[in-house]
This record gives sequence, C-alpha cells and structure tokens, in this order.
Amino acid sequence: MFDDAEIHKLICRQLDPHDLAQCARVNKKWHKAALPFLWLDLSCLEGFSDTQRRAFCELILEDYHRYHKLHEGRGTTNQQTRTQPSPPSILEKYGPWVQKLPSPGFFRLLFQEYGKEQCTQGHSASITSILARCHSWARKLRSPGSFRSIFRTSQQTANGISAAEATALGAIRHLYKHCQVQYLALDKADLESDELLETLTEFAVPHARSLVVKSRSVFPGLESWRLKHLLNHCSNALEDLTLNVNIYYEDQRSEEQDKEDPSPWMLLKRLRLERCGDKSGSRAFWSWLWKKCDQVELLRVEEIGEISDNLVEGIITHMPNLDKIHLEGLALTNEEIVALLPSSRRGWKQMRLEFLRAFETSTKEVLMKHCSTVERLELIRCSCIMDNQKIQILASNPKLCDFTDLRPGGNWTDWTWCFRACTFIDQDPSTGSLKEWSSETSIKTLKIKITDIPRPDIHPLGKSVVEETYPGQGREIQGRVYDRLARLTNLETLWLGGESSKWILRGCLEMSMDSGLHRLSGLKSLKELNVSFMRTRIGVQEVQWMTEQWPKLRIIYGLREAGRSKRPVEWLQQYHPEIRL
Repeated sequence: MFDDAEIHKLICRQLDPHDLAQCARVNKKWHKAALPFLWLDLSCLEGFSDTQRRAFCELILEDYHRYHKLHEGRGTTNQQTRTQPSPPSILEKYGPWVQKLPSPGFFRLLFQEYGKEQCTQGHSASITSILARCHSWARKLRSPGSFRSIFRTSQQTANGISAAEATALGAIRHLYKHCQVQYLALDKADLESDELLETLTEFAVPHARSLVVKSRSVFPGLESWRLKHLLNHCSNALEDLTLNVNIYYEDQRSEEQDKEDPSPWMLLKRLRLERCGDKSGSRAFWSWLWKKCDQVELLRVEEIGEISDNLVEGIITHMPNLDKIHLEGLALTNEEIVALLPSSRRGWKQMRLEFLRAFETSTKEVLMKHCSTVERLELIRCSCIMDNQKIQILASNPKLCDFTDLRPGGNWTDWTWCFRACTFIDQDPSTGSLKEWSSETSIKTLKIKITDIPRPDIHPLGKSVVEETYPGQGREIQGRVYDRLARLTNLETLWLGGESSKWILRGCLEMSMDSGLHRLSGLKSLKELNVSFMRTRIGVQEVQWMTEQWPKLRIIYGLREAGRSKRPVEWLQQYHPEIRL
C-alpha cells in the first residue's frame, strides 16, 4: 500500500477492521498488505454470531488436521511429490500476526455451547468477514486452557482420554507453535496440566513480553515447581510480570530447582503482586523469584500477606534499580507500608497511593520522610493524607514535577479528596504573604480540586456552597488562590476539575476575568487546562485572554458540558481550531 514500511504499519494500525476489510478488497497488492492486520486482535470473538464462532472453531481444527496430515504424509509420498513445496496453512501464514484472543472463560462458555457438536461442517462465512468484526488492536494471547475447552467432546480413546481432548491438546500446540505470543495470561488450570505446561514452556512463554499468572483459589494453591518451571522458560524479552498466586507447599522438585542459580531477566522493568501468599512456611519460591528481578524499576503491591518481610529483604538485596512504587487496596496494612517505604536503595522517584485505609501516625511520618525524593506523586481515592500534609509535600520537595490528587466519582460532601482553598493558599498568618514552596519552579503537572470558596453567584444547595462572612470574601479568596497558582511558573498541565464526577463542583474558582484570572498571565508554558464539572463563568472574553496569554495552550477540557454557553466553544473553533476541546 505504501512504499515506506513504517508508514504502512502506522496507518494500518489506526484503521478499524471494517476499513481494513475494504482495503483488502481493492486489489491483490492491497489484499496482501492489509489482511495480516485483521489477525492482530481476535479478542472480539465474544461479539461474533453463533455462525461465526462455529466457523472460527472449524478454522482452527481444519488447519490443525490439514497441517498434521500433510506433515505425517511426507514420509509416504513419492520423491516427485516430496520435492513439490506445499502451500502454507492458515496459521503458518497468519499465525505470527495473532497476538490477542478472548479470556479462558469465554472459551469455556463456547465449549458449553458447541462442545458436543462436530465442528467439521462447512460454513460459508469467509475469514475476512469474520475478522472484520474486531474492535481494537493489541498484542495479547490468552490462556491455552480456553482452546482445550473448545474442542472437547464425549468420545473416548483407548487410554481413557477423550478423542476431542487429544485433538484439543494437539490444536493448542499447533496454535502456539505458529503464534508469537507477546502478552500471555494464565490461570491455575493451565499450569496443572502437564501437557499444557509443556506446550507453554516450549512455544508460548519464550516469546512473552508480558506474563500474568493467576490462581483464583486460595487453597490448595499452586505447586511451586510448576510456576518455577514456567518462569524459568521466560526469555529476556519479558518486560512485565503479574502474579496472583498462593504457594501452598514446596516439594522435592522445587528444592532441586532452588539449587540452580537463577539468572535475572534483563528487560523486566515492572513487577506486580496482586494477591500473593505462601502457606509453605519456607518462602523459598519468593526468595528464588527476587533473584530474577534485578532490573525491576516499578513495583505494584496490592496484597502480600505472609511474604511481606521476604519482599522487603528481596528489594534491599536484589532490586537496586527499584525507584517506583504503587500501593493499592485496603488489604495493605500500616505495618506493611511502613516496612516497604524505606526499602528502596535509590529513593522513590514515583509513588502512587490508591484506595488505602486510614494511616496511623507512624505511617504518615514514614511517608512524609520518603516523599522528599519523589518526582511524581499520585493520590487516587486516597483519604489517608490530609490537606496540611499535602501542602507540606508541595512546600518541601524541590524535585516534584507531577502532583495528582483526584478521586474519580467523588462528590462534594467528601472533603477528603479536595483542597480547601484557605489551606491551599498557605499564607503566613503574621504577614499575610504567601509562603514559598520548594516545588514552585519544578512542578509541571498539577491535578487537584480546590473547593470551600464562597460563591454568592450560585444559588445555595444544602451545604454545597460556603456562604460569605462579609461581602467580597469569595472574590478575595479566589484572588489569593490565583496568586498561589501563578507562582508555579513552569506549569504545563493544570486540572482543577476531574474527568468524571457525580456532582458539579460548586465552591470552586470562577475562572473569570472579574474573579482574578488575569493573575495567571505568567503561566506561559501551560498546554492543558481542565475545568470539567466545575461551576465556572468562562465566556468569550476569558478564552480570548487564554489564547493570548498562554501561547502553548492546546487542550481545554470541560467547555462542552451541558448547561454551559456555546459561544466560547464556537469562538475557539473559528479562530483557534488547533485547540482541542
């Protein structure tokens, strides 16, 4: 389609399946160029019709039987037939492009629907029309156990294994042999089958760039030797590892594996521990795992239970490059957080705290101590840190570049996720001047919600609007908030509203010229502004001023919301179409 291969790839990846199917029908050259991209993502099988699902099952089986018969028959053909090259099978031709399939649960459902049927009858649905129903492109191939479910029937072989089971195992092996899996998600059932485990270690795992292993049941959990055997076959291509497993005992095979010196994955940068435990008492598997995580830079922790002490020791001993941490979920205890935060050798550069329980005093002290090196801090749905502590972080950290404190879906009655205006202003009570913050010149991204501003222009609704104690107090407070924001001279992204909210933020800045917007004229680097779900008073005058004073502005979120005047949007579309709304 295009002479430049990179341009061709970029354009085809942006086209939806319907457009790709149309391109494939133009001529032979375009057909050859566009068709492989229809195979990248087959995860939308879930949206297929019954006929299309059955046709997909037939496609895999027919390709497997044809390939199997062809390669078995080569030994019995005559010399003339043997020298003639056979045309490639479907998976030989397009298998390397297939990098995403549905979850195992979908294939189990598919087995319930079609498992007892003979998937050998012909169907008229073409492959192009089937694949043209896909919705997104990615690089992921899910659990092989799902394919095992597709082809199972009640027929039994001499050794007690169903004929369909044997066929399924062969088809799975055939599929993984021809598909270069880059994103692989497995569960406990996939690892408990010796045949599947062998297929995975031989064909799937060595190509994986991202690997997810989940054992949904806490008991009996996984045998550690199976997980070690799987991970030992991961190549240096592995970049992302997610574990949700419970080790319940160490056997002799696992002990023999421990004697081998594990070499680290050289490209592994991200390690995620969702719900991990160890009932064996030895913690040998985890000690073995940490030795392979020498290059990890980002650690995400949700629940670590019995392995918390072992993890801290592993970080200190085997993860010298770790400088980013994400702590998520109510399952994390204060003791675990206090133990994890001091473990980084380099100091934390990035920290994300999401949906954590209330912090004890000791936890807050440790957190504040280790925020001094943070360049990016995200507080998502996290009420464990109060306004004055957030201000302390902003005031004391000269390296802070990105500060995010948002709670999607919050409401105006939950003050824990908003900055009170008077706290955010942070002025010296004796002089009335603003205190100096160490982050004033370093911070480039600020995503917060400022509230508790008296707004007499808004009709009171319960406690959603703070009333003025004297006339003009609201505008006075807004002016001081603008003064504080104006000191962040290198700011590039400013969010004062959120992406989504149940309620409109009422006690907020007006963002009007009369309220003091002109005080932000020094933010010459500002590129992105978000005023979504705020009761602002932005008109044509305000957007004209923004385009004049903020020459780099390219995005304004929130102007298109219902109830707002359309005139600012129409003016921007006419005179500054380069600004995205």
